[in-house]
Amino acid sequence: MIDAAQARTMLRTRGPAVAADIGVNFVLPYLIYSYTAAYVGDVKALLASSIPPIVWSLAEFIRHRRLDALSVLVLAGIVLSLLAFVGGGGPRMLQLREKLVSGVIGLAFLISAAIGRPLIYELARAGMAREGASEADRLPELNDDRVFGGLW
Repeated sequence: MIDAAQARTMLRTRGPAVAADIGVNFVLPYLIYSYTAAYVGDVKALLASSIPPIVWSLAEFIRHRRLDALSVLVLAGIVLSLLAFVGGGGPRMLQLREKLVSGVIGLAFLISAAIGRPLIYELARAGMAREGASEADRLPELNDDRVFGGLW
């Protein structure tokens, strides 16, 4: 279990990166959509709101020179959504297609868990590997932790 000092250290070291991640992947798309929808329409606003996560993922790839599993998943979702946009229709149809994309990604998570190789575990391992190989090796040890115990 993490004590208060470890939590403060973690917040100090990883807090800015997590805040930037949330800002670019959630706050900016919301703001872009909110402020552009009235001027360019819902569909173009939805497309414009996907730009910050795409740029962020590409920048992270260039900076680290390796593929990040979570970024690949986000980019795949955006690409599938853009392909759905090519199918035509209005904003409601685009949103429906995006929900289908989310459903496909969710189905991939369920199938991976059913075959005994949970995708969430692989994403956690990939995220910890960004911190270093020793961090990724620590993941199986977390199985004994009260908070994480028995998940994998």
